[in-house]
Amino acid sequence: MLGMFMARRRMVAELERDGRLHDPALRRAFLRVRRHEFLPRAQRHLAYGVDAVEVLDEQTMTCPGFIAQMTELLEVTPGARVLDVGTGTGYQAAILARMGCSVTGIEVRASMHALALENLARAGLGEVDVRLGDGAPFDAILLACTPREIPAALLDQLAPGGRLVAPEGDHERIQSLVRLRKTPGGIQREEVRAAWFVPMVTPELVPQ
Repeated sequence: MLGMFMARRRMVAELERDGRLHDPALRRAFLRVRRHEFLPRAQRHLAYGVDAVEVLDEQTMTCPGFIAQMTELLEVTPGARVLDVGTGTGYQAAILARMGCSVTGIEVRASMHALALENLARAGLGEVDVRLGDGAPFDAILLACTPREIPAALLDQLAPGGRLVAPEGDHERIQSLVRLRKTPGGIQREEVRAAWFVPMVTPELVPQ
């Protein structure tokens, strides 16, 4: 366990050194959440590396650098309602929950849904709702999967001033990580960097 703790500290130090981790609350969340426990045992030795890790059904756990950057782009504060689309293993949801957010997750694969629930319960975060949400406006939405275009139905779920962070683009090419912000004048779009994520399976999926 000490070895994993030290590996987690090294991961955080590397993220800070690379300029991808600035928020003190996010730093604390990275240190508190045991990333290796969100992976199958056979992959746990890969938990604190720089790359994404394959888990089940050809799905991956997003690399720490993207998780840090995407979370900071959301600009969340304690109490924020966050929709996590493509919850996967539950690690991203756990990070947001440890930052004090109220997290609703959407995961369409039964195997990943079960894994996320198990992981979050073991982490003491059983209150994270990994199902379809209640349709209320969210302060922030994060996608860990790529639609060709951001679904308008998800933008409709944003509260005024809300932020949506997601990869977007052709699944066969390098995609763009974007941040969209809902303002009185419409949706503001910011392209952040190149990205590569798995395709979004059901782009029409919205909380019900």
